[in-house]
Amino acid sequence: MKSFRIAAVASVVGVALAAGAAHAQVPWVPPSGSGTFFSYTGGLSDNGLFGNPTLIGDTFQFTPSGFVANSVNGSAASTTDRLQVDITANPGHRITMIRVTEFGSWGISGVGSVNAFGSLNLVDQLNLRPPAIAGLSAGTTTPFVSPLPVSTPNTAGLWSGSVVIDLTSIIGPDWTKLRLVFTNTIQATSQQGSASFIDKKVVGGPSIFVEIIPAPSSIALLGLSGLVAARRRR
Repeated sequence: MKSFRIAAVASVVGVALAAGAAHAQVPWVPPSGSGTFFSYTGGLSDNGLFGNPTLIGDTFQFTPSGFVANSVNGSAASTTDRLQVDITANPGHRITMIRVTEFGSWGISGVGSVNAFGSLNLVDQLNLRPPAIAGLSAGTTTPFVSPLPVSTPNTAGLWSGSVVIDLTSIIGPDWTKLRLVFTNTIQATSQQGSASFIDKKVVGGPSIFVEIIPAPSSIALLGLSGLVAARRRR
């Protein structure tokens, strides 16, 4: 009984430590900055697998180095990370669309499978309303085009995924300050004597793009239309 209790306590402590490690957050370097029409703060990921982004115009570009799932001899592999950042539009602008696109490679030697899935979650930080949520659509691009997961034996190639949320299709006030959360998982399985892998990696460049797409705010458009009308009356 005593040994059972010790083992149980050790198990609980181990689970707690693992949970704490799983929820350790890794800030971006730098965690804040600005694009052409917005500023951002609190950039981070749960496990650091996305790496630090480079902001080009209004697009965050990530070049992950360890975002991979490897399966060998029947051991399933699953790798997950979650990125988060708060976006605030500059005065006179609104956020109209968020698009996430990612690329990678995959391979199956023998019998196995690979998969990728995720979700984009946008939370309005100024107006009380439900979050905008959409799922990642992913599929292979070479040597054939197919939705993920795939399990064709002895094949390898490239894959891509994307998710878009059009905020202009949501009834209500403009989106000018939001929290962006993107959760992504890649998985690989194999049978005995086989191996498979899937990663998020592009040779010589970034493999994940998060686009923040702007437009003039509704108030700014009203002001502009009023100015045009006044000029026409003259």
